[in-house]
Amino acid sequence: MTDKAARRWLTAWWPRTLKHQLVAMVSAVLLLALGALGGYTAHEQSGIARASVEDQVTSLARSVALASANLILTDSLDSLEALAMRSANFSELRAMQICDLQGHVLTHVRHVPGQPVGLVFNPASSVCQGLPSDGAPALDHGELVLVVWQPVRAELLVGWVRVAYDLSSLQRTRERIW
Repeated sequence: MTDKAARRWLTAWWPRTLKHQLVAMVSAVLLLALGALGGYTAHEQSGIARASVEDQVTSLARSVALASANLILTDSLDSLEALAMRSANFSELRAMQICDLQGHVLTHVRHVPGQPVGLVFNPASSVCQGLPSDGAPALDHGELVLVVWQPVRAELLVGWVRVAYDLSSLQRTRERIW
């Protein structure tokens, strides 16, 4: 578009009186402000929803860690498996591992969408990968998977609980908002 054509288009559509020019400018500023407010609100709501999911998964891992401390000390693997099977019955939960202090997997359950929770018997995955080194709870933030590490304590550290939680539903909600 040439410079003359742009000026001609602008003068053809731009109001000529000051009153109408003010109305057009105020309307444009109002639309920009509403758009910015909507974007800010969507961003904040997405953050609140993610924090809520993180709290829920951390609470689940903490509960399993508290319940499994005695089971690890008494080497009651069947009760540990039953605890993991009962606790992993969330639709977005993908995997739960309970490991001993050295990182050996004591029980591993996986939840595939549309199927019941199942035990995993795989010697290749018999070691927990990525154990936190400081003995403190840890969150690994991924785009589509949230991994929570919770220490199992009975006075001293005796093991770890690892929970992998699927964030794709949260991602779909975020996309719908935007």
